[in-house]
Amino acid sequence: MPTLVLEDGTVLTQSLATLDYLDHIAPDPALLPEDPALRAKVRAAAQVIALDIYPLNNFKGVSRLKSEYGLTANQGIEWMRH
Repeated sequence: MPTLVLEDGTVLTQSLATLDYLDHIAPDPALLPEDPALRAKVRAAAQVIALDIYPLNNFKGVSRLKSEYGLTANQGIEWMRH
């Protein structure tokens, strides 16, 4: 997980929160588009990765399926693809 430690010791740990923080403290050049529709599309794409894809492809989750339910490596991969 990406982590940003600020000079005062504050720790930011989520990609989208860090992106928002950086965009506010250093707005030039902007990290996100100014156009509201484009900005929403960029956030949506980032959230697909953070909220929809990553949790299902998390190796810790697949390892638990293997250990508790006896999935084989191939079944774990198939589960992630599904």
